Amino acid sequence: MGTGSWLLALAAACPLLLPLRGLLKGSLRSMTWAGYLVMLYLMVGITEAWTNPAQRIPALAQTFLVVIFVGSLLVFSRVKPPG
Repeated sequence: MGTGSWLLALAAACPLLLPLRGLLKGSLRSMTWAGYLVMLYLMVGITEAWTNPAQRIPALAQTFLVVIFVGSLLVFSRVKPPG
């Protein structure tokens, strides 16, 4: 794995930082947008797992992490009192 691969991975992960400030504050709006944003990563993970056997394990790991993240958002949004 060369330097270009790490730079590409870093560039792909940067959009996840956009809702971080709101997530740390517990904003329900930020949780919603973070959920929308990670759906793109879910689609990429499923597509890679389906079409690229060499990358199947990392793609399934990515898919698993997205499912855990969305589940965590759902649980936290239910536990947090409105307002």
